[in-house]
Amino acid sequence: IKNPVTVKLYYSPILGKNDPSIRNMFDRIKVLLAQYKSIAGKKFEYKIYMPYPFDRIEDLALGEGIEPLPSVENNSNALFGMTITDDADNKQVIPFLAPERTSFLEYDISEKIFLLSHKKKNLGIITGLPMLGGQSENNMIFERWEIVNQLAKFYNIKVPKDSDDFNDVDLLLIAHPKNLAEELKPMIEDFVLNGGKTMIFLDIAPEALRLISSINNAFETSDSEYLGKLFGFKFYPQYVVADFDNSILVDTSSNYKTNTNYRKYKSTSKYVSKNA
Repeated sequence: IKNPVTVKLYYSPILGKNDPSIRNMFDRIKVLLAQYKSIAGKKFEYKIYMPYPFDRIEDLALGEGIEPLPSVENNSNALFGMTITDDADNKQVIPFLAPERTSFLEYDISEKIFLLSHKKKNLGIITGLPMLGGQSENNMIFERWEIVNQLAKFYNIKVPKDSDDFNDVDLLLIAHPKNLAEELKPMIEDFVLNGGKTMIFLDIAPEALRLISSINNAFETSDSEYLGKLFGFKFYPQYVVADFDNSILVDTSSNYKTNTNYRKYKSTSKYVSKNA
């Protein structure tokens, strides 16, 4: 923790009275906050408020961004949320602590604490996959992938298209490059040769492209020739490495051990597909 952090937990007791899972979650949060305090010492403080209908604490919570939940029982609002602030006036809010997130409490709270002092860097994404959402050629609408949503919590997502865009990129992610535009290649090369950090993900058989296609297209491997020369690696799309002893074998034959498409290595007792 860079700067001292203060957590304010707002909990309406009526919620726990009506829903034991919320009461259990509240108890777990108290234990977790005490653990944060024991580790961080003076850099971590927490306060627990129990607002009642129309009181000052309820007004304070609503002003902080806590989400009100209508309570039919007493015709008022109930609250169960959290604010996290530091002495640099940074603020993160969990408007409602949903019971289904109980097993992720430590992750959710730690993420918010991290984001308090985290300055987002720019992540450039170049991909031949529908990761960023949009519309396919057959007018199929698809949402942005969840992995991109998660990355967007920590990075500003960019799609670099010209040299100015690359100047703002801190990290470049290339996932399943396919039909890479010629004008992008020298920009990628300049970015890399000038010390730009790059991650490359190649796939011999991307299933995602088939899912959004109106026809059953054949699998198309990533285009790796240009990037291979740039970075000095060789990509073998005709091979796949697998641990068959610890995986689920997908095979239409009755007995994969007698399938002629599989070859057994005696030294490792692994089966490697010739036609992968």
